[in-house]
Amino acid sequence: MELQSLDTSQLIDMLVKYTLEYTKMFNEGATQEEYLKCKLAIKAIQSEIELRQKRGTDSSTLNGKATSSDFSLEV
Repeated sequence: MELQSLDTSQLIDMLVKYTLEYTKMFNEGATQEEYLKCKLAIKAIQSEIELRQKRGTDSSTLNGKATSSDFSLEV
């Protein structure tokens, strides 16, 4: 996964997708490999978002509108 080339909004969408998938696995069951793959994807996405927040690469406003960096992610 090349996370650095994605917009933060795309990262957040991916984080939602993988989080929902991970939660679904608990209800329906999955292999350890599937759990691990999904969990590693979630951690990688979270790390990229946190790195961007620390570096301040995303401006907090764009034309006066709030962006995703205005909100902290606690997952």
